[in-house]
Amino acid sequence: MQEQPTIIVKLKLGQPIHTEVKGVKGEGCKALTKPLQAMGNVENFTAKPELYEQPATQTNVIQQRL
Repeated sequence: MQEQPTIIVKLKLGQPIHTEVKGVKGEGCKALTKPLQAMGNVENFTAKPELYEQPATQTNVIQQRL
């Protein structure tokens, strides 16, 4: 079972907002945080190893005989 996508937002007085995405692989983390980025300037972006992993996909194969 995959981990539920989660955005962690850390606020400290006088410091930039820090966000962290968990439970998402690949470019999906950027899509999740895009609305937050629209609220201000991004000062720093640190890629986690999950960014370079491919999202899990499910393939179903159905065979039918005639």
